[in-house]
Amino acid sequence: MISKKQFCKLINAIKNQAEKEAEFAKVMSDFFDGHPIFDMSADFIDEIISFIEVEINDPNQGSKHGSLISWWVFELDFGKSKNAYISLENGDIMRIDTAEQLYDLFVYLNK
Repeated sequence: MISKKQFCKLINAIKNQAEKEAEFAKVMSDFFDGHPIFDMSADFIDEIISFIEVEINDPNQGSKHGSLISWWVFELDFGKSKNAYISLENGDIMRIDTAEQLYDLFVYLNK
């Protein structure tokens, strides 16, 4: 399994790239009537996420509903959403507000 340090480093790289592209799109919207679509790194980011899914043993990798990592990155906006938690089988709630907490979830799931 990938180390926590490397996992967080990759997640932060994805987050930083997404933030740079969002800022670029904001600046470019003035030149494209307010509707620019820039996803220059989409394929690259998808490949990094696929790599992480395998390395972390994401139980939902390849699922038609998407992996836990994709859900956390895209749906929960890197854990910023108020819904950044998961209900565990034992009934406990685990917050996943940070990449570190997400890694801890995978450690728990891979016991």
